[in-house]
Order: sequence, then structure tokens, then C-alpha cells
Amino acid sequence: MIAGRQNVLILGPIGIGKTELVRSATRDLPKVIWVSSVAPLKAALQEIVQGLIKAGQLDAGQAAGLLRLPGPALSRSLAGPVRDCVLVLDRLDRVTPSMAPALESITAECVTVGLVTEIPSSSKLTRFWWRFQKKITLQPLSPEDSKQLFWSRLSKSVVCNPVAWDRAVA
Repeated sequence: MIAGRQNVLILGPIGIGKTELVRSATRDLPKVIWVSSVAPLKAALQEIVQGLIKAGQLDAGQAAGLLRLPGPALSRSLAGPVRDCVLVLDRLDRVTPSMAPALESITAECVTVGLVTEIPSSSKLTRFWWRFQKKITLQPLSPEDSKQLFWSRLSKSVVCNPVAWDRAVA
């Protein structure tokens, strides 16, 4: 999806592992910018600026100049620097119709991965959600699948009492 430059929306209940899944999938990519929440918008834009510095897309002087701009001008100015990056927007379900234009100007220029518990039903955001060509819904694992995944990642020798663990999750 990233190689094909498709924007992706990951949907799932709180705690299902959306963030961990995307962190794992993007771990080896050179220019990933994480935004912990899109609200408040000014804080999200500041996180993008910090991510661009870390990715080598902006220097501190450029960033200082950008951060003096009002929100709409700042979001338009970030569209160019994010072009070669993957932008991860956690808690994207907090987007509001007034934020959408600012985020649209940025997400139009880069691969964006949005993490949401559900897509808000506001008709004023329909155009914004259309930007995400792929939507992936994560479902909770069954207890048996959870146990299997747990033991595939952890050696039974490091768990104090593997038999008790197996019984507890059965």
C-alpha cells in the first residue's frame, strides 16, 4: 500500500493493536511522521513539523519560521515537505469539519495512514474520508487465537507458570 502510494485507514476498537500494527509495519521506513492525535489541530501540525525535522525534511530554522504561521498557512506550507514521507495520524476519528481542509492539503501530498475506532458519521467529512483508498478493519482475536499468538511471540521458558497461563486464557 505504501509503495503504491495509497492512503490507508485502519479501523478497530480501542486496544486492538492498531498503533502497534502500524509501528511494526513502518519500523524500517526512513521517513515516518507520527501524530498522536489530530485534535487540537495546532498541536497536530506542530507534531508534523517535529517529525519533518527528525526525518531531515526541515531544519530548525525553517521549522521556527513555519511555526509562526497561522494554522491554515502552516498546513499549506507543510504540504511540500511531507511529500516523501509516510504520515501516520492516530486518533483520526477526532477530526472535525473545520480541521478537514487543513489535513486535506497535507494528506494530498503524502501516503497517509489513519487510525480510527470508527468513521464519524458527519456528512461534512465524507470528502475527507474518501481520501483513504484502502480501509482495513481489525477484529478482536478469539481466546484460542490470542493464546496461539502469545506463545508464538514468547517462549514458555520465560513465563513463570505456563500451565497456569494456559488455563487462565482458556
